[in-house]
Amino acid sequence: MEKLPISDLSKTYTHSTKRIILLDYDGTLVPLKPHPNEAVPGKEVKNILANLANNPRNQVVVISGREKESLDLWLSGLNLILVAEHGGFFKEPGEAWQTFFSEPTEWKAKLIPPLTTLVFSHEGSFIEEKRYSISWHYRQIEEKVQPEIDQILAAFRALPFSNEFLIVDEDCTLEFRTHGINKGKFVSRWLGRFHFDFLLAIGDGETDEDIFSLIDKPHYSVRVGKSISSNARYYVEEQSEIISVLRILTELPGNQPPKWFLN
Repeated sequence: MEKLPISDLSKTYTHSTKRIILLDYDGTLVPLKPHPNEAVPGKEVKNILANLANNPRNQVVVISGREKESLDLWLSGLNLILVAEHGGFFKEPGEAWQTFFSEPTEWKAKLIPPLTTLVFSHEGSFIEEKRYSISWHYRQIEEKVQPEIDQILAAFRALPFSNEFLIVDEDCTLEFRTHGINKGKFVSRWLGRFHFDFLLAIGDGETDEDIFSLIDKPHYSVRVGKSISSNARYYVEEQSEIISVLRILTELPGNQPPKWFLN
């Protein structure tokens, strides 16, 4: 991985006419918080997103593991394409949410009892349920729980129906998600609709690696935090740097581009 070359990124951005910008939410646009409801975007972030999205050269996509209700609450009114639950749902500006996948979710009901037991035995943790996933959050008791995580993971992987879901251990959260639903699968299908000459994808974790693996030169895949195992070409050290990078892009000069054309 290389440190993100801001000057090269700016030059490429300025000279491109059909741009796609893919942005993760938690840990990328906003800092990670102890509770998901606390990760509200500030005025600066919303202004930057609005400026980027209102440039007719750009298609700006916020692609998150968040449920669609939160994205609606925090980002409605902006000219953004919103993608919820790792691609499970998406929404064009001014339109209704659409379901992107049809994978089964019956396994969730069977997983609730052991997860509830886990919450009772680890005070300060909690469960978050979405359409395609269930998450166990333990950030508030990370120091107490961390030594047990491998044992907890082994117990869930030993369940007789464990082949029906994927487990992601990231950001003090165990996420149990329906197989076949991921950001990369959504992006690979969605990108096929467009011609573009600039692609920037930014994320901070494992769920973004499926997107990074799709992106080749000369485009830009950027991870928050350096990782020797990442598929991203570039990295920045901290989440706050992403806001600085996006602000720089909004301040670059540019001429009015031609209209977008679908394939």
